[in-house]
Amino acid sequence: MPLRRWITWALVLVLVVATAAAAVLWRIGVSATDEPPTFSRIAAVSRATVQTTITAQGSVEAVESRVMSFTVPGEVATVEVGVGAEVASGQRLATLSSDQSDNAIQEAQTTVTRAEHAVTRAQLAIDTAKKAKAATDDAVDATAALRSVAERNLNTANDMLRQAEKAASKPSSSPTRSTPAPSTSAGGGAGGGAGSLPTSLPTSLPTSLPTSSVPSIDTTPTVDQARTAVEAAQAEVAQAKAAASAAAADQTAAAAKVVETQLALDEARTALTIARDELTDAQGEAGRLALTAPFDGVVTEVGITVGDRVSGTSVTPSSTSATLPASASLLGLSAGAAPAAQGITIQESASLEVSGSFAEADAAALRVGQRAAMTFPALPGSAVPGTVTWISPTPTVNAGVVTYEATVTLEEIPPAIRLGQTATVVVVTSEAVGVLAVPATAVTITDDGEGTVERIVDADRGTTETVVVGIGMEGDAAVEITSGLLEGEEVLVSFDTLTNLSTTDLLNQLGGILQGNRAPSTSRRRARR
Repeated sequence: MPLRRWITWALVLVLVVATAAAAVLWRIGVSATDEPPTFSRIAAVSRATVQTTITAQGSVEAVESRVMSFTVPGEVATVEVGVGAEVASGQRLATLSSDQSDNAIQEAQTTVTRAEHAVTRAQLAIDTAKKAKAATDDAVDATAALRSVAERNLNTANDMLRQAEKAASKPSSSPTRSTPAPSTSAGGGAGGGAGSLPTSLPTSLPTSLPTSSVPSIDTTPTVDQARTAVEAAQAEVAQAKAAASAAAADQTAAAAKVVETQLALDEARTALTIARDELTDAQGEAGRLALTAPFDGVVTEVGITVGDRVSGTSVTPSSTSATLPASASLLGLSAGAAPAAQGITIQESASLEVSGSFAEADAAALRVGQRAAMTFPALPGSAVPGTVTWISPTPTVNAGVVTYEATVTLEEIPPAIRLGQTATVVVVTSEAVGVLAVPATAVTITDDGEGTVERIVDADRGTTETVVVGIGMEGDAAVEITSGLLEGEEVLVSFDTLTNLSTTDLLNQLGGILQGNRAPSTSRRRARR
């Protein structure tokens, strides 16, 4: 095509575009003067919660993870769980062979039974010894009473002898009538008539005290009769003393027997206590032959198999099937040298947390106890509240980027959540509750730090006015207004997608932290005045 024709077509195109632009500008001018515009981006000033938040990515972890291993040596007999199994607290995980433990328990039980029998025998012996001691105590009391009676009888006989000797020393004018002296024994004269004294004491002492005292002396006996009574009373006293001495000796022996049997009982009881402790240890040893879950959780690793020999602190595989190359010896390796897992690893499922890395600037605002919320890409629409429970005191530096790790413990656990799932953590670092607020995009911050908004004067006519407002807390999605606006007034916002929203609705749409959605980070519009 000739160059002249190209130029002609270009001029025609420019003319068409210019004509269209003029038509559009004319229509806009007509619209501005003849028909007031209709606002579609407004928000009402209302009371809301203004928040600032920080965000991090993390993964779901168990609050507690524990490796369960055997504390006694033996051979693994059973492994009852696998990786991924959900276990309950106290559930058995694996066991060791129990033959040796069963024998130890049986021997300990036999020892306990024998010790119990020994205690029973010792208790019977001490009961018998105490009864014998009580009998000797009674015998000592009885012989003491008999001796007292015999001594009183001896005193009486001596008095009679003195009277007889006194009477015999006096001259008498008439023949003396012989009157029998009273017997010093409780039963009267023995073998003599009514007028004679006993010539000997009875062969045994009475078992009880006499019921009456020595008979009164009505007449004075002869000297021979009185001497005979004194001798009989002396023999009675000697016999009572001998009986008292024998009873005291029996009492001493009985007391020693009580002490001896008490010592035997104490030793038997000590032996029983030791035997029971040994039985408890044997039973505890048997209990250590089984691994049980310490809490509800999920098995994440199983490092033992049936047939493995465990030493109580480590696990040795039952066999090594791998064959190392000859060059392995140069590296100090040998068959079976690879370390084995110590047991079965369980991660708690009742308490979960999300560990995330926060940017250096954001970490400065982190505090333990702050509220947070977590969302999970694998669980759309779900959000879980939580609390910051730990902040690392040291940073992590990766490719020159400094971050700080922090953990947030979940207050609720969704049924579908799984360990290792990724999560977005949003932590509320500050907030103002129930304050007048407008969307953050409605406020313009000037270079001198002054805040302004476009307040709707007449929505029908499409008129606004610029209002200087006092700004309190600046949140992620909203700004606190301390002066310049009243509740219920409307302001112009810059979001094309929002139509006639109140500030509360706007915050909900942007995603309140308690609903688990991260409010978008927005920058203030700046205008040079």
